Amino acid sequence: MSEPGRSSARSRLLEDAQIKLSVVAADMFGVSGRQMLEALIAGQRDPKVLAQLAQGRMRSKISDLEEALTGHFRAHHGYLLRMMLDRIDALGAQIEELTGRIDRAARPFCPPGGAAG
Repeated sequence: MSEPGRSSARSRLLEDAQIKLSVVAADMFGVSGRQMLEALIAGQRDPKVLAQLAQGRMRSKISDLEEALTGHFRAHHGYLLRMMLDRIDALGAQIEELTGRIDRAARPFCPPGGAAG
């Protein structure tokens, strides 16, 4: 499945729970969004508490976040979201590992102080 397909699956899951985080957060998997999603998975359902997890520029959107985080997020949504986030993390780790391998393999072909590794 392409990245847009995975992204829309995550969005559909949250929309099913009537959570509209993507309307307020440009990157709902950034630091603030990820903390809010993790809190939802852990069982936090109070939109005021969830909105207070916002950091940086997101702090100016607290009231919008409270509205966006008001929904019907249930345990089954948390289970599916946990699976999706774990997959994102696993793919990120694989990308880092592969990048390291490529850097090490390219090192003999790069001039001293070059771009690889």
